[in-house]
Amino acid sequence: MRSDILNSSRYYAPSELLKLTGINHPPVDVYEIANYLGVQVTSDFDFDEMGLSGKISWSDDRSTAVIWINPFDGERRQRFTLSHELGHLFCHMLPAYKDTSKDESFTDGSKHFRRDGSISPVEREANKFSADLLMPADMLAREAKELADSHRAPSGKVAMSKSDFIELLADKFQVSNQAMEYRLKNLRII
Repeated sequence: MRSDILNSSRYYAPSELLKLTGINHPPVDVYEIANYLGVQVTSDFDFDEMGLSGKISWSDDRSTAVIWINPFDGERRQRFTLSHELGHLFCHMLPAYKDTSKDESFTDGSKHFRRDGSISPVEREANKFSADLLMPADMLAREAKELADSHRAPSGKVAMSKSDFIELLADKFQVSNQAMEYRLKNLRII
């Protein structure tokens, strides 16, 4: 892991990571970001982990973060998992890095979801980080405007369905339609 980031133990916002890596158009290459950070990403098969989406922990010598992603998940799910685990790194692991008595690691599977469908605040923070990284507000607003403008009828109305609009943007950003719809609503674009 990059020593400047590891030693600072500070929070890096998704927008800072995008700026540091020079990523300014979709889809955001989260593998490039992980590589820039020096994070080890693996998808090695392990039968005991097949019920998980991903996990993050420190290497034995605490010199790098190691992220495991389920190799059987689809590509878009793997992208989300990687960005979600990076969220855990910056929101939860780096702030506690200097406290070696803490074994900060996160395993993400169905156990984090509650019976009422809600998720823990820690998981919600990692999800927000992921959305901000994969679908940055300014980038998404720009792309949504370009898409709407390219489908305007002479009357000025956008000549496409909301579901088509969502699907085209989801394809462009390489995220699920559900994640895109939630993000567009959250940003009040739709």
